[in-house]
Amino acid sequence: MREALAALDLRMPHAAILDGELKDGIVTPVALRLLTSATPVIIHSGKMVPREILKEFPSIMTISEPLSPETVIN
Repeated sequence: MREALAALDLRMPHAAILDGELKDGIVTPVALRLLTSATPVIIHSGKMVPREILKEFPSIMTISEPLSPETVIN
């Protein structure tokens, strides 16, 4: 998560597909930062989307794991 937040300090992406849980924490801070800057986000997770994200962005797109990269792209 720290690396992702540091990367956002350098450059915002046009869109993002985020895993719901990163090795150093849940993805909430990264997702909220992207979403508040109007960056389209998809949460790809085997678990539930964090409540804080759903509260502020109830229509966020989610994809359940496991999926192949080809399926995500399609």
